[in-house]
Amino acid sequence: MVGGPVGVSVSIGQTCLGFAMLLTRRACYGLIAAKHLAEHAGEGSFSAHDLAECCGLPHEALAKILQRLATAGLLLSHHGIKGGYTLARDPRYISVFDVIEASEGSRRSGIHADRWRHLESVPGYQQLRMVHQGIADVLRELTIEDCYNQCS
Repeated sequence: MVGGPVGVSVSIGQTCLGFAMLLTRRACYGLIAAKHLAEHAGEGSFSAHDLAECCGLPHEALAKILQRLATAGLLLSHHGIKGGYTLARDPRYISVFDVIEASEGSRRSGIHADRWRHLESVPGYQQLRMVHQGIADVLRELTIEDCYNQCS
């Protein structure tokens, strides 16, 4: 099973975006796969196994994440002998935020929101919420193509 948050210097593939951020393994794996598919867009589809091998990621975990990305409409799933995954649209129109959110799946749903409601009274909560919103806004603007271009 893919664990909780990991500190990474957001490296998508072998190169780094140049800033440190806290992402879960799921999010990292989804971003790595999306970047790889963007880099190799003209080469056809990639199976979960091929992507795992190319990117050095655990096959089972990546397969689940790819399914989530396809369900979210970010990837297309092709069936048959030469089946696999491709990006559902141009990488200019796929945000990093969307990939992170889809990679996480329903884990981040509001099902336990009531449990955390008391946090609103904790000193500094509103400032942290504003920081969270600012980061989310930046990630909505950052695209998979941006990641590919910055790392190339």
